[in-house]
Amino acid sequence: MSRVNELRQQLDSGKEVDFSGEELSTVTSLLKMYLRTMDEPLFPFNTFDILMSISSCKEEEWVDRAKEVYVQIPECRKQISHHLFMLLSRVSSLSARNMMTASNLAIVFSPILLQEQDCSAESMLQAIPRCKITLERMIRYCNRVLPQEPPSNTAVESTE
Repeated sequence: MSRVNELRQQLDSGKEVDFSGEELSTVTSLLKMYLRTMDEPLFPFNTFDILMSISSCKEEEWVDRAKEVYVQIPECRKQISHHLFMLLSRVSSLSARNMMTASNLAIVFSPILLQEQDCSAESMLQAIPRCKITLERMIRYCNRVLPQEPPSNTAVESTE
């Protein structure tokens, strides 16, 4: 069994896991596995068309419209997205050392976080550039789109 699967089993069983001794690639793989196995992408299917339509907007309009989309997603996904985008923003701020610019992170995460429901391969390929732009902007402007503090977890709901 791979280390990623071992960690996942521990987390799924409710055990607390100390990641401090883990390889970065192991933790990253675990994060991507978790995001891939959600019943819907982090940005639910019903937000896909809106997010794609605003990908060509200028910065200020994009920020305003992205805020409108953010408030529509379920609370548990707001919590996850808040923490995830703050993390990705931090990673991209260190791109001189880690080579992970907002653009590179968007390439890695956009297929996991932004998906059209029941789309053809052709449709998916056509959406890749807009998905990348959307996620890159979300990483760059998360401090302007997301609230300063993550939503409280008083109304946590299942993501599955």
